[in-house]
Amino acid sequence: MSTQMNGLVPMLMCQDVQASIDFYTQVLGFEVEGRMDSIGKSGWASLHNGPARIMLASPSYIPQGKKMRVGLPNVPITITSKI
Repeated sequence: MSTQMNGLVPMLMCQDVQASIDFYTQVLGFEVEGRMDSIGKSGWASLHNGPARIMLASPSYIPQGKKMRVGLPNVPITITSKI
């Protein structure tokens, strides 16, 4: 059985989501599609630049009990498919 992928959206873990949003929007031309803020501070954001999409998340966005590290080599990825 073959699965056709429609897209790949990396979730980049970062300590300061707002600073990362600023970089991707001001330097690389991305636009914010959505965001989740907690206590006035962004914890997750979805950005796009044409067909390119990324998600940014702070470690506090990850559910309790899941171990994640900020930075490489641990990059969680969401894959969309036609199933």
